[in-house]
Amino acid sequence: ITRGKLELHCERVRLHRIIEDAISACRPDLAAKHLNLVRDHDREKTFILADSARVTQILWNLLKNAIKFTPDGGTITVRSRTNSDVANGTVTLEVQDTGIGIAPVKSTASSTPLSRVIARSRASLAESGSDSPSARRLPNRITAA
Repeated sequence: ITRGKLELHCERVRLHRIIEDAISACRPDLAAKHLNLVRDHDREKTFILADSARVTQILWNLLKNAIKFTPDGGTITVRSRTNSDVANGTVTLEVQDTGIGIAPVKSTASSTPLSRVIARSRASLAESGSDSPSARRLPNRITAA
C-alpha cells in the first residue's frame, strides 16, 4: 500500500453485508467473553463501491481490538450512518466499546482520522479506524456508490 502497489477489487456491495461478515468472523471471541453486540444502523440498504475483503478486514481489526479491550460481559456497538445529502455519498461506520478507553495523553493521536471511525466518504472513504499502515491508506482508494 505504501508504494501504491496494492490491487483493489472494487465492486458495488451492501455495507451491511460487510458488517455482518466481519461480525461473523468475530463471533467465537464475542461468545467467549460473553460480550453484547449492538447493531445501530440508520439504513438497511446502503451500498458502497469498495473492495469488500479489505473493508471487512479493517472492520474485523476494529472489532478484534474492541473485543480485546472490553471486559467480560461488556458491550460493543457497531454503528453506521449515511449522510442525508445523497450527492455527498458520506457513510460513517463506527465501533464503540465499553472498555477502559485511552489515556488523555494518547487521545490526541488516537482521535486523528482513522482512530475509531472506519469509513467516512465523499468520493472516497476518508477515514478508517485502524493504526495499521494498510488501514490508513486503503479507505482513500474506495469510492462510495
